[in-house]
Order: sequence, then C-alpha cells, then structure tokens
Amino acid sequence: MKEYKNHISKKFQNKFRESYDEEMEGNFDANDINFQHIAVNYSIKQGLIDLDQIPDCDFGVLTKRGIEIANLLIDGFTPKYIVKLVNITQSTLKTYIQNIFEKIGIHDQTLLVAAGAKQRAKLGLL
Repeated sequence: MKEYKNHISKKFQNKFRESYDEEMEGNFDANDINFQHIAVNYSIKQGLIDLDQIPDCDFGVLTKRGIEIANLLIDGFTPKYIVKLVNITQSTLKTYIQNIFEKIGIHDQTLLVAAGAKQRAKLGLL
C-alpha cells in the first residue's frame, strides 16, 4: 500500500513544480498546487505505480459537492485554494473531506488522490 508514496520524493515534487510553473505560465500560484498529488497522478499515468496497490473506491456514493471537492483534490489543488474557489469556509471543507473519507473508506488525501487517479486511468480519463 505504501508503494504509491515511495515514488514521490521531494526531488520528484520539485521537478513537477518547475515544469508546472513553466507549463501554466502563471495561471496558478505554485502555492495553490499540491505537487505530491500531481506526482501521484503522473506516476499512475506513467505506470510507475502498481494499480493493485491502490484500493478501489466507489466515488458514486458521494454528493455532487463531495465529488466536486474530491476532484479538485485529485487534480492537485490545495485546500486553501479550494476554499477560495468554491467559496466555503476551511471548517466546511474539512467536514466535506472527512465525509468523503468515511464514505469511500479512505484515510488520507494522498490515498484519495491515488484512488481517484486509478479510477480515472481505468476509465481512460487520466
């Protein structure tokens, strides 16, 4: 289960930060992006992480807003940015994230990102 985290060193995250800054041309502040989550998505897309190490999750049990929040986290946005983007408080976001974890049986954001990226990869959306 920890294999997905072993591929995400600080050096790897910094590589993504540099290339992301160039690619986005200032559309996002680097502080709005969780580069560990971007690295997880990339690693799954490139086949660097064994998908069998990541649990299958049913995202269909989430509310519309829960799916929106989960997708923003999976896309690599920080909670600080999500709060501004969807116009909710930090405590409301925290409640949403806790509910997402409970409903799909996940216990941390990196695993949520990995499970979401796995599902997207299976659907050909990653």
